[in-house]
Amino acid sequence: RNAENGHIVGGDSKAAT
Repeated sequence: RNAENGHIVGGDSKAAT
């Protein structure tokens, strides 16, 4: 959900590293 986080939080992270 936190796409502005950078980490895989919920699954909506665009910057999922």
